[in-house]
Amino acid sequence: MEELMKHVFPPAAIEAAKVHALKEHPKESCGLIIGSRYYRCKNVAANPLTDFKIDDKEVVSKLQRGDIRCVVHSHNNYPHCSEKDQAIQIASGFTFMIINIFNNRINDIWWWGDDIEPDELVGRKFRNGSHDCYALVRDWYRINRDVLLPTKAHRLTWFKDKKDEEGNVIRPKIDLLVDNVKEFGFKFISPEGPFEVGDVFMARDRSEVVNHTAICLQQGLILHHLYGKLSCTEPLINYRKYIERVARYDKEIQWVN
Repeated sequence: MEELMKHVFPPAAIEAAKVHALKEHPKESCGLIIGSRYYRCKNVAANPLTDFKIDDKEVVSKLQRGDIRCVVHSHNNYPHCSEKDQAIQIASGFTFMIINIFNNRINDIWWWGDDIEPDELVGRKFRNGSHDCYALVRDWYRINRDVLLPTKAHRLTWFKDKKDEEGNVIRPKIDLLVDNVKEFGFKFISPEGPFEVGDVFMARDRSEVVNHTAICLQQGLILHHLYGKLSCTEPLINYRKYIERVARYDKEIQWVN
């Protein structure tokens, strides 16, 4: 992905961001790519070891140099987009770049946002919030149907209740995938088929809610992305027993809660 992004953002800006991330580690670095340059920013988050925040005044000051092309920050051994990362990216619309550092070395860099081309659909690394099973469905529709599906910020284990040390639920699970497809032009069809290219298979495994999605490519073949694995195509029969619902895109449909 980094080689591909060097055709989008100046290689010197990417290298400068990497140098900054290593210098600030274990704190999260943050900065902005404006024009052809990377500009370092001060991380004013309450806990810069696990979070980042750029002061509004600094953003305004940097904007005098041009339009923001990318918001950059680093992670300390967390190879996913945090829920807050996702929320800020969705609200701002800016392209985001994350540099993940493990054992004092950069072990992953990724970008996401609707202003850049999606990654290749097959062979992408799993990163919650930007390159997960729903992101793959979303990118397939963006590439093949010119449809931009909604997305919502979510924690890594959104499909399970988050509990405190006493076992009390502090954040309940959510029906994220079903809610997403219902929100933007899908209708549910019979899980028995027949299926069409673009149908969305919704599966459940060791969860009380649907926690995986896949795209129908043709009869008997799906495109999907499992946690910890690369996105791939596989025979539908391998996952047939887990599928509970099937959604078909219908831009005319109007959902009523």
